[in-house]
Amino acid sequence: MRVSTLDAPGRVNSRDVTQLAGREIAPRQHSLGHRRETCPPHQGEPVYLHRSRWPLALAVALALTACSTEAPPPRTADAIVKGIAAKVPTARPGLIYTAGTDPNHLLGTPNSYTSKATFTDSRITTADIPDPQSDNLQAGGSVEVFADASDATIRQQQLRQLEKSPPLLGTEYTFTDGATLLRVSGKLTPTQAAEYQAALNS
Repeated sequence: MRVSTLDAPGRVNSRDVTQLAGREIAPRQHSLGHRRETCPPHQGEPVYLHRSRWPLALAVALALTACSTEAPPPRTADAIVKGIAAKVPTARPGLIYTAGTDPNHLLGTPNSYTSKATFTDSRITTADIPDPQSDNLQAGGSVEVFADASDATIRQQQLRQLEKSPPLLGTEYTFTDGATLLRVSGKLTPTQAAEYQAALNS
């Protein structure tokens, strides 16, 4: 293609602008991965079409969120007693009850505890307990774990009411932490019982 241009008044020079014209009107092509996107001529700057990766990133983020929000398995009374014994030097893990050995026959029943374990405290001597073999609570205490916090609170209220009703079965301290009820022997002083409360809540 040849065109004429004016380079001075009254003079016209011809210049071959075939290649220039070809560059101006040829479609622009852009390579992106294995795809080639063609922009039509005379449409301004080319529009780059990117393959977005956000759906994959979003899926990974949702998966991580689901994993992080999964509720941890409920702690058992045995595990809680061991944790308390590790923090209170005078405490020792005792019995782990089953539905068949629970003296109250409440383990596993509706709205009652799902696990129960006892512990002893070396500051309480056998002379302080009329029947050390059968009265494990007065020898130290126990932990009862419920399905939810409301059941633990109801159980605590029931025990406090029993203390007011004759005959007295012995005094005790009770503390709750969520669905866990901690019962501590009344043979210990309030300061000593507070050690167990702190161990439960820490």
